[in-house]
Amino acid sequence: MTKVSHIIIQVSLILQSFNSTSINNINSIIEQYHGICISLIPYDYQEDDAYNIQQLLNSDVDIPSLFNQVESSDFLTGRTGQWGGCSFSWIIKPANIKKNINWSI
Repeated sequence: MTKVSHIIIQVSLILQSFNSTSINNINSIIEQYHGICISLIPYDYQEDDAYNIQQLLNSDVDIPSLFNQVESSDFLTGRTGQWGGCSFSWIIKPANIKKNINWSI
């Protein structure tokens, strides 16, 4: 399965969870994550993420900047060896978005 077809399947699963959000916006977020957060594990859809994705889409968060902040962090990417729990699901949680925006991590 190609990366693009995998993303399309993920987007379809997300849309089943909430169909009011544009497939293009969701696809864009996932593609940005894969393109920017190259140090992190690839995203596999989890139904629990649907609400957080919708919240992120409805916010005024600059998503590429958020992903760039995460990728530039040695701690979040695991380059320090102190923590390895950062993932797409972790990043999009509202409390973690606030931490990243405020650089409090």
